[in-house]
Amino acid sequence: MADRDDNSWEMSFQARSGITLAAKVWGVENNPVVKVLALHGWLDNAGTYDLLAPLILQECQVPMQLVCLDFAGHGRSGHRPDGVYSTHTYVQDCADVLEQLGWKKYSIIGHSMGGAVSLILCAILTESVERLILLDSIGPPSRDGPESVKYLRSHVERYLSRKTIIRREYKSRKAGARRRKKIDPNVALSSLEILMKRGMRHVGEGYQISSDHRIANPTPSRLSEEQVRAFISAVECPVLYLRGSPEKSVFTNIPHVELYKARPKFFKDLSVVKMDGSHHFHLDHSKETADALCPFLLKEYHQPSLGNAKL
Repeated sequence: MADRDDNSWEMSFQARSGITLAAKVWGVENNPVVKVLALHGWLDNAGTYDLLAPLILQECQVPMQLVCLDFAGHGRSGHRPDGVYSTHTYVQDCADVLEQLGWKKYSIIGHSMGGAVSLILCAILTESVERLILLDSIGPPSRDGPESVKYLRSHVERYLSRKTIIRREYKSRKAGARRRKKIDPNVALSSLEILMKRGMRHVGEGYQISSDHRIANPTPSRLSEEQVRAFISAVECPVLYLRGSPEKSVFTNIPHVELYKARPKFFKDLSVVKMDGSHHFHLDHSKETADALCPFLLKEYHQPSLGNAKL
């Protein structure tokens, strides 16, 4: 552990894959009553919880430890030598980290891609996970039929490519945040600046994005929608789904959006809360997010289950 500041510190884990996984940890070091693994979205990093984590600690008022992990290829974590990233490898890494933490019971918070990974973890680690909180995520993307063939072909082509990538250099982290805002225009620039604190490294007289550019490549395979629903049905713990505004949600204009809208009915115990804000509402509206999830995290969430809620 090192660099303790603002009730947080850095932790690292040596994964069985051989790479080092980094994490930013918030809360108490010893004997936490509530233990939480927090997982970020694609292209993001553990800094996505820099505003939310201290608010959770403040509002929950119990000895708590939140381990905010950088996925492989993101933030300060190592890059996979073969450059192959998928939901399955992220799940394996998280299981590895949880084993090293030695937690017997814990909850998981997942945003976007982190929510997809969290859901699968909950399905396979049913005896350990107490609560699942999904931040604008309702499970992993799916591929069925001919789409699977096309997707794998694209992956192999990119995997075999030896094209050299020249990393863009920025004068400041704020410049990197402005570049990212062109991709995510609905996210506040101040929120993107927070992500860039952990998502950029100092190089020479400027900064470069620290993530592995290969995380943008198509993954080797994706689950079918039937398989995704099987994983959802296998989740035994209560689930809280905080969903962004429909007009700004990542699920509004994606392919096969109707499949995502049908997923809530497959959960055993699901509560849905609609939040103001975009896909990154937990950064742009962190106080409202903490207000919504803290009672649930402490098992005091009394809203009725909304397993058949409409998205």
